[in-house]
Amino acid sequence: MPQSESQLLLICAMLVNALHRPIFLLLIAIATGTSSAETQLLPVQQQARIEKYRALLAFWAAQPAIIDATRKANRNPHTMSNIAWDRLDEQDPLVLKPGNSSIAKQLEAWEKDVYIIKLNLRDKQGNLIAYSARSGKPLLFNNSNRSPFINGIKGSWAAEEIKPDPSTQQNAVQIATPVMDGNHAIGVLQSAVIIE
Repeated sequence: MPQSESQLLLICAMLVNALHRPIFLLLIAIATGTSSAETQLLPVQQQARIEKYRALLAFWAAQPAIIDATRKANRNPHTMSNIAWDRLDEQDPLVLKPGNSSIAKQLEAWEKDVYIIKLNLRDKQGNLIAYSARSGKPLLFNNSNRSPFINGIKGSWAAEEIKPDPSTQQNAVQIATPVMDGNHAIGVLQSAVIIE
């Protein structure tokens, strides 16, 4: 069940998209507090794909298991510098743990969608909680100074441009949405949508 009115609006918007695009964009703008002009630089078909995945990401972020994992991570933060993270081998237990948790397995199941490159769950400080192992070790343990986190913690967000994903180098648009606990953002669920 959605945790906030904004998340409910995003879920409704996803359903309305199939019927009437202007209503869909209006609902997204209302729910996220942003203008749909963020994605107006892209062709209509690509805009529709991005809006669909923004709504889907918000739905996933509202799942109780995601909220619980984020609450737990915020109570017991595990911090690491990005330099230390970068030095770790892909098989290091500190790298494998966030990629093998039950939440990571859920992210991996969701990432089977052909247009999603990665799914990363982050705490309120931007630290990695879980990631889909399918896309490999994320480049950064903490992305608190990057647009997906900075904008994602504020509301559903999509980048304004297509560029190679830093992790996979596939042309994509970065998207993110807050994990909400009531009316408070407690983390971010981040992804990238492939654009051909």
